[in-house]
Amino acid sequence: MDSLLTVSLLYEVVGKKEFKKGLVDLIFKEAKDIAEAGENKYIQIPKSVKSIEHDAFENCSSLTSITIPKSVTFIEDGAFCDCTSLTSISIPKSVISIGRDAFYNCNSLTSITIPNSVTSIGIAAFYSCTSLTSVTIPNSVTSIRTCAFRYCSGLTSIRIPNSVTSIENGAFCNCNSLTSVTIPDSVTSIKDYAFCDCTSLTSINIPNSVTSIECNAFCDCKNLTSIIIPISVISIEYYAFWDCTSLTSITIPKKFESQINKIFKNVDLSKSRNYLHLKLKKNKKNKICIIIKLI
Repeated sequence: MDSLLTVSLLYEVVGKKEFKKGLVDLIFKEAKDIAEAGENKYIQIPKSVKSIEHDAFENCSSLTSITIPKSVTFIEDGAFCDCTSLTSISIPKSVISIGRDAFYNCNSLTSITIPNSVTSIGIAAFYSCTSLTSVTIPNSVTSIRTCAFRYCSGLTSIRIPNSVTSIENGAFCNCNSLTSVTIPDSVTSIKDYAFCDCTSLTSINIPNSVTSIECNAFCDCKNLTSIIIPISVISIEYYAFWDCTSLTSITIPKKFESQINKIFKNVDLSKSRNYLHLKLKKNKKNKICIIIKLI
C-alpha cells in the first residue's frame, strides 16, 4: 500500500505566517526527506496552501501522485523539478502561473492539462518531460516561454492557442516525435530554435500574422518536405531552416531571394528548378527537384 503524507498537521504547528514564508524549508522538509528515501509516493497538500514555493518537492524521486487543492494560485520555480516517478498531476483552475523549471525532468509524466486560468508558463517549465505525449494549452496563455517544452521527446502533436503571440526561444526544440503543429494567426514571431531538431515534422503552416522568423527556428528538421513562408514575413534570420535536407518545396517572398542560401544553409539548392534561373533540362538528371516559388 502506498504511503500517504498529509502536511496539514505540520501547517497547524507552524502557523499561517511562518507556513507561507518557510514552505520549502519547514513545511515540506519532512515530506521531501520521506519521498527522497523512497517511502512516500503520494502527498496531499492542505486546502490552506495558496502557493507551492520554489523547489518545494525538488528531487522527490519516488513521488508518483500529488493533489493540489483549489486554493493554490502559484506553482513556483522548480516546485516539482526532478520528480522522476510522477506520472500524473491535476492542476486546478485556481492556478494562474506555472514557474520556471516547475516540472523540469518529470520524465514519467505522460499528460498534462493546463487550465484556462493560467496566463504564464515559465521558462523550461516542462523541460525534458520525455514521456509527455499530450498537452493542452489554454487560450489564456499569451506566450510559450523559452524551452518550455524542450526535450519533450514523446510529444506527437501540439495545438498552440490563438491567444499566443510569440513562440519563444527553443520552446519545442528537440521534440523529435512531433509530427503536427498548429500555429494560430495570432502569432507574430517565431524565435531562435523554436522548433529546432523536430525531426518528425514533415510540414508546418506559418500563418499570415507572422512577421519574423529568427535564427535556427526550424534547423535540423530533417524530414520537413515543404514550407510556405507568407508575404507577411518581413524578417528571416540566417540559418532559419539550416539542415532541412528533405525539403522539396519552398515558397518564399521574393525580397528574400538574395538570402536564400543562408536561410536554407546546408540544403542542396542546386536541385532547384527555379532558383537562379537554372535550366529545367539540367534538372532532369535529378531524382529530387526542389521547387522554389518566389511570391
